[in-house]
Amino acid sequence: MREFTVQFGSVQELSEFMALANQQPFDVLFVRAGGVSNAKSMFSCLSLQLNSPQLVRILADGVDVSEFCENLQPYLAQSATA
Repeated sequence: MREFTVQFGSVQELSEFMALANQQPFDVLFVRAGGVSNAKSMFSCLSLQLNSPQLVRILADGVDVSEFCENLQPYLAQSATA
C-alpha cells in the first residue's frame, strides 16, 4: 500500500488522473473522512473539490507501481509516502 496527496486545479487535470488510474491493474482509491471511493469511477471523481488536497491510496501488492508513481508527479500536492 502506498499513499499520496494529490490536488487538481481543473476538471482537465482530474480527467487526466482518472484516465491514468484506469490504466492500472491495481486499486486506486480516494480516502476521505466518510470512507474510501474508487478513483477509477467518474462519479467518485466528480464528487471531489478542485484545488483541495485529496488522499490517494493504491493497493498493489506484488505489482510494480514505479511508472504510475512517475506519471502521478504533476498532480502531487506533497511528497509520496511509502
